[in-house]
Amino acid sequence: MQKLFIGQIVLPKNGNSGESLDSVHAYMRQSLCHHFGGFTALDSFGGWIDPATGAEYLEAGITYQTGMADTPENRDTLRHIAKVAGMRANQLAMAVTLPSGEFEVLTINQEEDSAHA
Repeated sequence: MQKLFIGQIVLPKNGNSGESLDSVHAYMRQSLCHHFGGFTALDSFGGWIDPATGAEYLEAGITYQTGMADTPENRDTLRHIAKVAGMRANQLAMAVTLPSGEFEVLTINQEEDSAHA
């Protein structure tokens, strides 16, 4: 039996202006089920400080976890799901933990949105 590891993506509960992200959460759930067979969704809370302004940003989120083999294809698929969700949620970046345990903050390019809508 192939060893499985946890990959995860954090998605804010609401958009930057407080708008609902229900459709983006539905996309996340469906994509993780389709590609990896399922997910676990955990309430989370996080934040960051803008180095340019010193402003602190805090937000409630949902951390989606899924089990997968640590392969290049699975890492790429997890990144792709995070980027599409980030574009749909109008995020500047998305936090992803790869099945290797490596943590990445993916920059979201909104110009790519039309190619993935």
